[in-house]
Amino acid sequence: MGPVTVICADPAPAACKVCESPAYLVGVVDFNKHCPGAPGFALELSGEPVYYRQCRTCGLVFTGYCDAWTEADFARRIYNDRYLEVDPDFTETRPRANADFLEAVFGAHRATLTCLDYGGGDGVLATMLGKKGFAHARSCDPYHAGGAALPTERQRLVTSFEVLEHSPTPRKTVAEMASCLTEDGMALFSTLLVPESFAGIGMSWWYIAPRNGHITFYTRDALSRLWGEHGFRVGSLNENLHVAVRSVPDFASHFIKMA
Repeated sequence: MGPVTVICADPAPAACKVCESPAYLVGVVDFNKHCPGAPGFALELSGEPVYYRQCRTCGLVFTGYCDAWTEADFARRIYNDRYLEVDPDFTETRPRANADFLEAVFGAHRATLTCLDYGGGDGVLATMLGKKGFAHARSCDPYHAGGAALPTERQRLVTSFEVLEHSPTPRKTVAEMASCLTEDGMALFSTLLVPESFAGIGMSWWYIAPRNGHITFYTRDALSRLWGEHGFRVGSLNENLHVAVRSVPDFASHFIKMA
């Protein structure tokens, strides 16, 4: 029998990516662990362990597995030609549902509302909104090969659907989103919060899925700290949908009420 290579994580605490408090190892999964796809579909095990940590102060759950990756590494390892197998709703189903939702909520302002879909990939959602009469809908994705760069003009609405959990640098990502907003603007974003039962379910939580690119998970406290650095307050409409504002803008007064 030849030598056995054992891949281990450093058991010492690492700095939390949000508040820099100690974050300790909480579990490990195979790299090919993914979100539920088609019935009966499951990728084979890769044999690569991905270790996750949790901050004992703000509750952030994250992995450093991808921290040294380049954009090319992400494209080759995660966002490759098999990505749709683990996220079949990515190309059309999710953008269409989001476009319908935004039309229902903000359609009365479609002619004048400036809006940016941050992390919008190829711009599918912005294109769908444009077809619905949103005259100032645009997209940016500085991390996607076909995505547009950050705009120079600030927007009143920035959306970001299923993006934050993919970020290995949450403070940088939120800082970029905040930089795109006007003083009276609003960010509307989705990411599933770490469940209160996480201590019990741990790595069996379905949302922990490195093969989907799910590498960072937030508590309400972690989100409040991230956005608070830029003067925003955060409110959660449910466990997956959140808003960040300095004050409630007029176009959203019917939608949210912040304390």
